[in-house]
Amino acid sequence: MAAQASLPSVRPLPWGCPATVRWSHRLWDNDRIMMTSAIRGAFLAMLATAVVVVGGCESTTSTEEDDEPTTQEVTDALDDANYCTVATDCADLGSWCPFGCPVLVNEAEEDSILALLNAYDSDCVSSCPSYGAIDCQAGQCVALPY
Repeated sequence: MAAQASLPSVRPLPWGCPATVRWSHRLWDNDRIMMTSAIRGAFLAMLATAVVVVGGCESTTSTEEDDEPTTQEVTDALDDANYCTVATDCADLGSWCPFGCPVLVNEAEEDSILALLNAYDSDCVSSCPSYGAIDCQAGQCVALPY
């Protein structure tokens, strides 16, 4: 009779299953559930990060919007910048919707008004009629019709 080999003793794992069934279907499902939970946790962490980042972008955008001039501020600045003594004092800035055609200002104010107009966010489109010469009438720049 051949000697029977003795099997090593099987000691249970901490969760109560013997080591030989560690990779059983039941435990594989538990590992998959644990992996799914880990993926779910990672997804939620990324989602939370995205919310914080997007929230940060929105607050940055709203800060930029706060710095953006309002329509009334631009209109007031254009009114204040439209002064002249002679026609050569006037600068034609072209058409700036919704502020009219053409936008005329004193040439000394041209750079600051252009910066203000460029900072104003407008998505309107205007169609301007042709005009003739630019003149200074009653201390204001005006476009003369053809």
